[in-house]
Amino acid sequence: MYPQPLLIALAFLKKDKKLLLPYLQLLNVIGAIIALYHYILQKLPAPLVCSANSISCAKNVTFYFGYISIPMMALTAFIINLYLLKIKK
Repeated sequence: MYPQPLLIALAFLKKDKKLLLPYLQLLNVIGAIIALYHYILQKLPAPLVCSANSISCAKNVTFYFGYISIPMMALTAFIINLYLLKIKK
């Protein structure tokens, strides 16, 4: 998600928006896949391999309404970005 504003600013400065759309779509699809993978890891009851020296991976720090966690928020943001790119065409 973080490189997207840089790409948009660069395209705006160069006035070349033609190549921008495929790059943004690709970044959003890759980000959505990674967010979905992280969400599935959180929801599966499989044992997680966690380091004893860091924050526990098994603990849900943010978990609202029974399904909203940080990976779900990221997945939602990527899907909204893809939708906005689709209607912007």
